[in-house]
Amino acid sequence: MAYSNEADAAAIAEFAGATAEDLYHAAGIHALCVSLASDHTTRADSYAARAVVLLRRALDKGYKNFERIKTHPDLEALRSRGDFQQLIRE
Repeated sequence: MAYSNEADAAAIAEFAGATAEDLYHAAGIHALCVSLASDHTTRADSYAARAVVLLRRALDKGYKNFERIKTHPDLEALRSRGDFQQLIRE
């Protein structure tokens, strides 16, 4: 499934039938929105926080490609965040 924007990512995140892979991709879109909202610190932080929550949900639902979470460039905006680092440590 391909997602085109933050609204799509938000919709899939709220969909009860979202798979672990769906949640990972929704998190990636939210992470990409961080740099797009860099002029709006509050909005950028909201996107980043949502991305980390979605990554955690993806893992809880069985997402297995942990190496992808640690290295994929789409998630770069999250790597300096404490909540992301905590997720990696867990």
